[in-house]
Amino acid sequence: MSKINFQYNVQLDAWSWARFAKHKSLWRANSEIMTKHIPPDILKLLQESDGDVAKNIALEAVKRQNHEGMAEVIEKYIKDIKSKWTPFGKKFFEALEQVIQRKGLEDDFTAFLTTGRTCPYNLKEKWFMVSVLHSLEKSITTICHEIFHFHFLYYFGDYLRQKGLPNERIEDIKEAVTVLLNEKEFKDIITVEDKGYPAHQEMRKEITALWREERDFLLILGRLTKK
Repeated sequence: MSKINFQYNVQLDAWSWARFAKHKSLWRANSEIMTKHIPPDILKLLQESDGDVAKNIALEAVKRQNHEGMAEVIEKYIKDIKSKWTPFGKKFFEALEQVIQRKGLEDDFTAFLTTGRTCPYNLKEKWFMVSVLHSLEKSITTICHEIFHFHFLYYFGDYLRQKGLPNERIEDIKEAVTVLLNEKEFKDIITVEDKGYPAHQEMRKEITALWREERDFLLILGRLTKK
């Protein structure tokens, strides 16, 4: 079974700040909410800057907030989220295998804490982010959401490309299928609903309806490839 290692990397945290400061929208998500954690003066500078300049501005801002007390918050959060996740890990991977009809990956993953509100991931490097601004319960949902992404792309990414689906459609499906985390298979793990992005709500409703009729993940993918 895969393990999740919880860490903090100030450079990666700053990268996240700089990246999302530039986003006008992410699948129609509210950009003001995505950047609410960034002080207005820093946000303005990030939006006006590019490349290394933006990264350095973000890095100095993150270092300053960590020096002013956030470092202690991060340290405690790492300890608490480890403790929260431990009893759920095995149950989650067993439930995920049952849902997607595929064996859980053997890879270990890294959950990097961020002081931002948005939690990106890196498929190649097998890491994702968890926000210290979220409750522990919401972060459990984030962990499950991101691990679902890794499994989906590993097992079904090439399959969908061979079916002729463009990357944009594959990304939409990848985001939408996490609605299954709200189903009874995960009821002992997920206590905060996996809500998804505004742009995917209709597809999520369709997937939920299909799942409750058939409980067959491959059937659902087949239906979605015909849209």
